[in-house]
Amino acid sequence: MRSIVLAQNAGERERFLALMRSLVPTRAELVQVLRPGPATEAFLAASKERTVEDGLLEREPPADKPLPKTERTEVVVHAATTEELVAYAKGTTAYQEFPGGMRRFAERVAAPGRTWYVVEMLEPGKDLGTRITCFTRLGERFLLIAKPWRALPREEEPPAEEGAAEPR
Repeated sequence: MRSIVLAQNAGERERFLALMRSLVPTRAELVQVLRPGPATEAFLAASKERTVEDGLLEREPPADKPLPKTERTEVVVHAATTEELVAYAKGTTAYQEFPGGMRRFAERVAAPGRTWYVVEMLEPGKDLGTRITCFTRLGERFLLIAKPWRALPREEEPPAEEGAAEPR
């Protein structure tokens, strides 16, 4: 991320784009970071604009405009394993730094034993900035699987027991 910010602020368009492209997984790479099963198949079917095959690389900043500079040059990284995200225990990095959607993603489709990362981009001296969720490492490469919980199929509510109060 630091290299991306440096290239962006230096106006090094080709380097910036190459670094951004390197984060986009192929469909086969995405499958490697997920557990096999019906929930994953449904996730993959619902996934849009997450892989090279989805045309994500075709969405680039206009060539006739300079890259916008950013003041958010500080990079803070938070890490949690699939198991830590599933547990989502109060006081842990998983609970404090990862959105609740990551818990659902970890419970349903994330491969066990994998580490996931949230990256915060901050202006020097500021506590709030931009969070990018989430990254994982596959071999020597980091992959960006942006907000993966958005591709999770909705879970059906269990039928209410007779005489039970209606759900809120």
